[in-house]
Amino acid sequence: MLLIYVLIIIFLIVIISFSFYRHIKLMSSRTIGVDKKESKKKKVKK
Repeated sequence: MLLIYVLIIIFLIVIISFSFYRHIKLMSSRTIGVDKKESKKKKVKK
């Protein structure tokens, strides 16, 4: 029984970490795009 619980926990951790990693990649790419747009706007203002 304990082995089954351990396997389930490891499986859940892998799924959560994978989805979290994808989410971070998406967020970082979006924030980089926003930062580029913001820097262009700032340059125009100056």
